[in-house]
Amino acid sequence: PDFNFNKKINIDKSYNGNFYFNSSGYQQNYNTNNYQAVITNDFLFNSNNFISKNGIKSNYQLLVKHDNSFTSSPTDDKDTTDLYQSILFKSELPLIKKTDNFNNYLKPIFVTRYSPNNSKNIASKDLRLTYDNIYSLNRISSKRNIEEGGSVSIGIEYDIDDKQNNNILNFKIANSISNKKKNNLPKKSKLNEKRSDIVGKIKFKPIQVLDINYNFSYDRDLKNSNYQSISTDFNFNNFQTSFNYLSEDNEIGNTETVSNTSSYNFNGENKVSFNATKNLKTDFTEYYNLSYKYQTDCLITSVKYTKKFYKDGNILPDKSLLFYIRFIPFA
Repeated sequence: PDFNFNKKINIDKSYNGNFYFNSSGYQQNYNTNNYQAVITNDFLFNSNNFISKNGIKSNYQLLVKHDNSFTSSPTDDKDTTDLYQSILFKSELPLIKKTDNFNNYLKPIFVTRYSPNNSKNIASKDLRLTYDNIYSLNRISSKRNIEEGGSVSIGIEYDIDDKQNNNILNFKIANSISNKKKNNLPKKSKLNEKRSDIVGKIKFKPIQVLDINYNFSYDRDLKNSNYQSISTDFNFNNFQTSFNYLSEDNEIGNTETVSNTSSYNFNGENKVSFNATKNLKTDFTEYYNLSYKYQTDCLITSVKYTKKFYKDGNILPDKSLLFYIRFIPFA
């Protein structure tokens, strides 16, 4: 069994922030005669935003983590207690420039974090650093661990909106710099190095029916790409199609694929869709699906044809035809 409990603690407004308590744990029996029980308690304080006379908006987070574990085996019993502390301070400076046709927003971001404790060894953890997690307090995604030492994350965000507040361009980029190498942190994330990858994302919407998204992770010298994800979504009347390209290299992975999903709504009841994926590393189509769906208020029916391909020439492609029907009760 396992459990997870969250509680927001009411504190006086003079503290200028919010206090949160989280307790989680589990127990398990494994390998016949082995037993483990874990309880982790987090005490987190999030400050309110405070703005300086120069317009700099700042806040901070304080975390105290108390991790307890008990393990038992036929040869040994072990009781472990760890106490961790971590602090994160974030500042950003929102800027705006208005023209006749557009509003331009620029926001430099500065985040510093520090923990006096050593991390548990999670060097082999499958964790990728992205723009979405580079500023977070728990960017190593661990309930029982913290990020050791000190680091500084520097980034910038740039937006262009039209006068109707429709976002046309959104550009974000950041990099993390540490005071030393941290061999206990995930190698795949590059947080174990003094400088992480340069991560970011771009969203471009030149017209209302087209969205283009690009997520990336480059080496700190910008010579090699470790991760790229490009997606385009086109939605015009009843026709919708999206293309997705994914590339992972070096420490992050070794894949390169492209996929497409398309659909056409004939009316409110009839819809046909198609999707396929191809591995560009091997120049091999992995599968494709073709389906038809009919839906009313009381009935859903669909027919789906799937064909999966195999690289091994001795195995024939797998073909399947699925028919689905569902009656929806009036009550």
